[in-house]
Amino acid sequence: MRKTPVTPQLLAVFAVSAIIATVTYFTYLHSKPTQSSNSDNLIVYNASYLGFSFFHSKSYSAISITDDPETIVVEPIEARKDTGAIIITARENEPGMTALDWLKSEYSGYNLSYGYTERKIGGVDALLLHWDDPRDIDGALLLTPDGKRLILISILRGDSNVNLFSEFNKILNTFSFEQ
Repeated sequence: MRKTPVTPQLLAVFAVSAIIATVTYFTYLHSKPTQSSNSDNLIVYNASYLGFSFFHSKSYSAISITDDPETIVVEPIEARKDTGAIIITARENEPGMTALDWLKSEYSGYNLSYGYTERKIGGVDALLLHWDDPRDIDGALLLTPDGKRLILISILRGDSNVNLFSEFNKILNTFSFEQ
């Protein structure tokens, strides 16, 4: 077996690798979403790494997707395959693009004939979307206060009678950005 000599350059590589691993680990520990409950049977989901938080019912769970931490799934704890869920996705926004610009762009795939309603969510202008039926609100599109991220909160309907609309409205009404 051939021995590799320990050179100052090799030691520097190991030192830098150790520093990067340590910083990554502590960043992960301190940026994990947190959940805590209050007396109203609500749990706060704090996604500080994305700059926002929201409340959901104790009968629901909220988790970020392991391979896509910018996507959060909120679903009934007693979820079955056909229950449906509320999906919250944050993505980088094109500089200067408004939520309405994005909605009208080729990227959205949204049928503008269904229309949209304007509303404030978390203190910012948002668009409520009507995907299947113009009478139902199925999603909300908003930008972070700095305009750098686009956030889509949407209902993924299932086949069961679980009322996701009530939970969706709870999330919209309690959604807030970190200052």
